[in-house]
Amino acid sequence: MSRYMGRPLIPEFSRNNAVIALLFEIPIPLRYSRGQLEATRARAQIVAAELRLLDNTIAVEVRDGHQALVAAYRRAQLANQEVELSRQLAAAEYRKFQLGAGDLLLVNLREVASADAATNEIQAVYDYFVAKARLEVALGQGVQPVTP
Repeated sequence: MSRYMGRPLIPEFSRNNAVIALLFEIPIPLRYSRGQLEATRARAQIVAAELRLLDNTIAVEVRDGHQALVAAYRRAQLANQEVELSRQLAAAEYRKFQLGAGDLLLVNLREVASADAATNEIQAVYDYFVAKARLEVALGQGVQPVTP
């Protein structure tokens, strides 16, 4: 047995104790390649998540655009009915005035209400076309590519 400064370098073997040695080898190039592979997989997962986000965003925009278009269409229909009814009411009030049973102030109020209804109808039709354009943009229709 070898001794260094009075103590043995390797302990003596007996039946009660044993020494086990393990040797680990880590190849550096393989670790680098695995790191690159994991980084590439992480980037691919990021791209996939961004695509899912864009898909969900587009789906929400299309759904919201469709609902806005339907609501604007219904509002335009109701505004058109309001215009027709207010014109009929103004005409009836004018006829009543001609027969001597009405008042000029009531005729004027009915005509103002008819004009307000026509203004509301114009706004409703405008809102309809804006909603339609937004839906077309969400669907990718009617969009002209920008050329420099």
